[in-house]
Amino acid sequence: MRRIAIASCLILSLALVSPALAQSSYDEELSQLSGTLRALMVRAERVQPKDHASRITIQHELFELSKKLHQLEEESMSANLELQRKSGAPDRQLLVAASIAKTLDLAQSLTGYFLDTRDKVFMSSAMKLPAASCGVSQNSILKTSRKERPTP
Repeated sequence: MRRIAIASCLILSLALVSPALAQSSYDEELSQLSGTLRALMVRAERVQPKDHASRITIQHELFELSKKLHQLEEESMSANLELQRKSGAPDRQLLVAASIAKTLDLAQSLTGYFLDTRDKVFMSSAMKLPAASCGVSQNSILKTSRKERPTP
């Protein structure tokens, strides 16, 4: 009986710790994906309009980035829904992770449109998005005091 109680406590503690570990991995992954996007944006600006092969390569990399961003958004939203099912309250860090992933995906789309059209309005808009979304990191949310957090 005691072993069952210890095993139950261990499983419960792992279940409570795993969302926190997942959140920090989302934060790290978002940072990496944001860096990848910034590098692709620089390459997109520098590529010559007649360099079809380079444009296609960048478009392909943007598409692969989009798939990763969609997966991260889906995973964070799924984790949030699971936590809501268990605790009844949404998880702010997971919602921010999903929102940042969506914002980065919009920026990658705008970068692709810039490659297609060379219209600077797309690149200008794309450059504003990652800076705005990554200015609010999950670490800053974790530092928010409980007094500032709304009660569920």
